[in-house]
Amino acid sequence: MPRSVRMYEFHSPMSHAGLAKRLAEAPPGGLAVEVNGKREHSTIEVSRRRERDSVTGRITIPEAVQADDQTVLSHTVYGFHLSKKSRLAVIASSRDAPFRVIRDALDEDAAMSPTAYDKRAMSRVADAIRANCDAIIYDPRFEFEGSEGYDGLARSGFTVTRSRCATTRINYGDMLESASMFEPVFRVRQAEGICDEAREQGMILKVSRHFGFSAYVDIELESWIRFLETYVLPAIRRTGDGGALGD
Repeated sequence: MPRSVRMYEFHSPMSHAGLAKRLAEAPPGGLAVEVNGKREHSTIEVSRRRERDSVTGRITIPEAVQADDQTVLSHTVYGFHLSKKSRLAVIASSRDAPFRVIRDALDEDAAMSPTAYDKRAMSRVADAIRANCDAIIYDPRFEFEGSEGYDGLARSGFTVTRSRCATTRINYGDMLESASMFEPVFRVRQAEGICDEAREQGMILKVSRHFGFSAYVDIELESWIRFLETYVLPAIRRTGDGGALGD
């Protein structure tokens, strides 16, 4: 079960059945390693479970690992989810490698790209999680551009108590307004998908500038997707005039 996921924009003129067939029939990928004279390639396996509104499966990427005085072959498996309906792709990793495998396999049959950073969108995500979940911002991580930064700071972050949200700090709003980058860390006590049952101490949830989400606990990919589609995706795509990004 993945402790981190990353979301991507996804568009395709093909049906989900067509996408599943395209991926299932994709030749071994270009991410390859050679171990003991044998070349191993990345592969894609599509789930046999039929989903009407998505395609799921896993990507396997080989790696050459040094063990003692020899090189041995290792494999890392990453789950993935593609949905035309929500125009969303989710991969169970913050790494770029599995994304490249899927993108190259689909080639011109789909457009798949990292979700572009936008501070306003990140702020809306933070507000949505706080408003709809039992959660606080535990550490608002800010970066500031320019030689002066913010009060002489190029970066700033601070942790608060388990019950107090960072937004209650008197300088929070000013720092957020001045920041060029905002990557919040939450303490989540309850949220649909990732924390269905209330936790007294809460769980730490980190959000990266690449709209990657990570926790210190194992979470099913399907649960991550439910969390993203419930809280995150609507907040990212909502614009000031009520429209949706990508429409």
